[in-house]
Amino acid sequence: MCLRSGALHFRMHDAHEDPLEATDEDEWPLADYPADTETLDLIHLKLKEVVSLHLERFLELKVLCLRQNQLEEFPEPRTLPRGLEELDLYDNNITEIPEYTTFGELHTLDLSFNCIKHIRNLERCKKLKNLYFVQNKISQITGLEELEGLVNLELGANRIRVGVVRHDMARINVLFGRRLRIWKNWFIGRGLGDEMLMKWIGLGNTSESSGLEALANVLEELYLSHNGITSIEGLRMLRRLRVLDISNNKIENLEHINQNEDLQELWASYNQLSDFGNIEKECKSMKRLVTIYLEGNPLQKMNESTYRNKIRLILPWIKQIDATYVQI
Repeated sequence: MCLRSGALHFRMHDAHEDPLEATDEDEWPLADYPADTETLDLIHLKLKEVVSLHLERFLELKVLCLRQNQLEEFPEPRTLPRGLEELDLYDNNITEIPEYTTFGELHTLDLSFNCIKHIRNLERCKKLKNLYFVQNKISQITGLEELEGLVNLELGANRIRVGVVRHDMARINVLFGRRLRIWKNWFIGRGLGDEMLMKWIGLGNTSESSGLEALANVLEELYLSHNGITSIEGLRMLRRLRVLDISNNKIENLEHINQNEDLQELWASYNQLSDFGNIEKECKSMKRLVTIYLEGNPLQKMNESTYRNKIRLILPWIKQIDATYVQI
């Protein structure tokens, strides 16, 4: 989200009007804005380059949003303030990250919806914590070895294959290992199917080592919604899991998650769960579970008037059922 309180915002309201167009070639388009500006949102302005904006003059700039423009090249560090902490380049036409990219204070970089094929040249951005490459053309998870502070990496809707992910998983574990997002378009949308998806994450009956084994002792959040999954048997190994999102799949029974004693949030809406007994068996030992989403399942649809009361009887310590907070 680019819009922030106190930020300077520019948006294209007229397709034929460019609010940053200078009337004189020597005029600075942002001359009217204070040098101590900390946040700039330059959204949807058809910008093709940023050199002429002289953003390096904003010495106090911390957050720069350049969403929905026409940038074909990643901005050169010399054209931006050295103290920049957040850089949002979502939805442009950038094809690569240039060599010697250095942002010493940058902790968030969003390059989603661009044309990037390789993750590289970020080793000098030592403070990066959040890195987004959703909807690019990436086929391998590389170039992250030196980003030791990385905690959130999103790679949905790319060209990454299951075998590549398994090969790189141990390395990723060292890097950020606490949160893993698996998007529908990442796997199912590339024709790999439910079987291959389950094979990688250890949800099927396979003798091959699961890609999640490398994360068994560190993974805390796992998001698997909209993947056509029918079984979650392989999640038994994830003993430190706090958040599990399996909503919008084809799951008929919860399996072996009762061993995940640290689980606090279970999102299982819109599956095929129909048995309250199965919910009790799998969840009654989870004393830390405070939130559960089960709406859209047969057990909710067929028992609309009694559904929440039944869940409360099964899990008397629960604090939230779907979007409703429970008074204990």
